[in-house]
Parts: sequence; C-alpha cells; structure tokens
Amino acid sequence: MEDLYTQYLARKEEGTLSPWESLTKAELRKLYSNPAVFDTDVARLFDISVSKVRYRRKKYGLDRQHIGFLKFFGDAKNPQLRQLQQGAKDRLFGDIDQLAIGLAHYFFRNGPVEDMHANGQLSDDDIKTLNKYIVDRIARALLLATESRWLELEVLLAFYMEYGAGGDKPDRDLSEIDNALALLSSAATQK
Repeated sequence: MEDLYTQYLARKEEGTLSPWESLTKAELRKLYSNPAVFDTDVARLFDISVSKVRYRRKKYGLDRQHIGFLKFFGDAKNPQLRQLQQGAKDRLFGDIDQLAIGLAHYFFRNGPVEDMHANGQLSDDDIKTLNKYIVDRIARALLLATESRWLELEVLLAFYMEYGAGGDKPDRDLSEIDNALALLSSAATQK
C-alpha cells in the first residue's frame, strides 16, 4: 500500500491534489510518518514556502521529536521497530487478564462512566458490577482471538453487531496516540 505522500504526488501529477489550506492535522501527521519526507518535500508538494509548512506543523504540535517518533513508528521495514512491535504484542497478550482490565478502562471506565460515578449517578457497587461485566467480556473475546478461534469470535460478535448497526459510526481519530507520543517526546527531551 502506498503511503500518503506517494498518493499525494500522484494526485499532484493528475491535477487533483487538494489545496494546502484543506490539509488536516491527521493528513499532515500521515505525511510525516514517511521516513523520507521532510518540510522541504511537503513545501514542494503543495508549491508553498517551507515557512508555511513549519508554521502549520508547529501549530499542530508536530515538533522535530514528535516527527522523529512518527517516522520511526511509520517505518514498517525497520527491523528494530518490527522487533519492538512483536515484543509489545507478546507482552500485551502474555497476560490476558491485565490486557482486559486495561482495555476496559480505556473503552469504558475512564470517560463518561467515571464522571457519572464521581457525580453520584452510579454507586460503588454499580461500578464494581459494570467493571466485572466488561472486563470478563473483553477477556473472553481476547482469549478467542489469541487462540485463533476467529470463527467462534465472529459468530459471537455477529449477534451483538446487529444491535448497533444503526448507531453512530466509530470515531477513528488517533489524536490520543499523537498526544501520547508528544508526552513521550517531551519526557525524553527533559531527561
């Protein structure tokens, strides 16, 4: 699959490249995830000055360290990254219970439910019941996935996916990852 920069080069050749002003933060982030793309490349792509690129990049919080992280994480051919990715997968799936608890907090607990609990709308017993329920469900799904029991997982989830078919589409915004990388970048430079 072509990276976004390569796709945009092709669009420029075809005369269908959107203007610089319409470029979103997510798109700019994807452009910089290509290890070979720098400010000058982006400027040439959109026929604008390097200073405009730097201004937008800084406005979106994409400093040099953050871009370094994006380039590192965006380089799928990097053997060091592949090794780190495999190690992370092994650590995460090495303890399904802990992974399920972490995911439950990410999916469910550390958001509106926590606000409802803090505001007295949910009792401690309610929270315990809800936490147990969601952690158990996540653990079961993870267990099926780690055992490559995909057909069973599909059958299980097909029933539940029908309930939400008419609901809101998921928001796939990865800005939380950007924020985590920015924090990691800041912590690394302060050491």
